[in-house]
Amino acid sequence: MPTPTTYRLTLAVLPLRLLACAFDIDRWMSSNRLKLNAEKTEFIWLGTRQQLAKVDMSLVQLKDQLVMPLDKVRDLGVILDSRLNMEAHVANVIRSSLYSISGNYDVSGVL
Repeated sequence: MPTPTTYRLTLAVLPLRLLACAFDIDRWMSSNRLKLNAEKTEFIWLGTRQQLAKVDMSLVQLKDQLVMPLDKVRDLGVILDSRLNMEAHVANVIRSSLYSISGNYDVSGVL
């Protein structure tokens, strides 16, 4: 079981570990003739509200770009938020469904 001191040290090195991960991904992509586009790169910290309050949410330098952690990201059409609840995704699905339904009513009135 980690001690409070160990836990604080772990939180302090999170940005460094993220950078090391990004470097490894960039190296792997380069070896496979791919390019990491730092301008389009997004990242998100995942955890409970209490855990996220302890994490330094500052900008992270990735290649020549500063990247800010986001509260929500879209991956393969699914909207993920930092607490991994599905509220943002469900709201988006409902919004697009209502738009589609209202569009169908407009078309049926013309026919």
